Amino acid sequence: MKHRPRKGYWKLTGCIVLLVFAVLAGVAAWYETDRRKECQKELWNVSQQLEDYQHSVYVAAKMLPKGTILTEENTQRVIRTLEQNEDCFLSEEDLGKAVICDIPEGVCLLKLMVTEKEQQYREVFLAEVELPGHLLTGDRIDVRIRYANAEDYVILSDKLLLSCEQGAGMVLPMTEEEILLFSSALADYGEYEHTRLYAVKYPEFHQTEESGVNYPAALEILKMLEAPAAEEKERKELEKRLEENRYD
Repeated sequence: MKHRPRKGYWKLTGCIVLLVFAVLAGVAAWYETDRRKECQKELWNVSQQLEDYQHSVYVAAKMLPKGTILTEENTQRVIRTLEQNEDCFLSEEDLGKAVICDIPEGVCLLKLMVTEKEQQYREVFLAEVELPGHLLTGDRIDVRIRYANAEDYVILSDKLLLSCEQGAGMVLPMTEEEILLFSSALADYGEYEHTRLYAVKYPEFHQTEESGVNYPAALEILKMLEAPAAEEKERKELEKRLEENRYD
């Protein structure tokens, strides 16, 4: 003879089920609360990082043709989130300088885009420099020389790429001194076998300081630049090492 389940049994089962649901709901609520706290913490961290990259910068208030003298009227101060070093941006002290290239309206103004009015820049086409495939007009680059013995030097530092074409060459704004330095490097390129002239791009979204020029130019160029005796000694030592490597 079968016995019917007693009411007490069903009540107990119902209580257990409710208790399980209550525990699960509590765990879910705790997890959701903890997840929200983590999200809020992560959001706060991101907002703090964004604040670190906010800068008060000058932008072109209108199209600025090459040679335009920067003034309060043709520039505008705005807040922008940028990952470049603050020292790269134009400051109030740079007003009165001339831009070395055409600058479209709204573009953030960098120190490498301007020059003192009395300092003369020329647009020089360089065909001998190896160009990475990802270079674009407006990039910051160094031009370096590497010899067969693995010695590597900076010839031109933190230059604004005015234009470039793979397989053809690039155009850079250069002072007379920089032209002389590159002419020396070009002579080395032809004199010493397996020497490379190549361009290196600065990371676009990193706070990278400009490189220091350390290329020891030819003695004739150093004399024209009235360089100190220490640089002439460095050049002679380099030529000695290169000659030794030539006959190894």
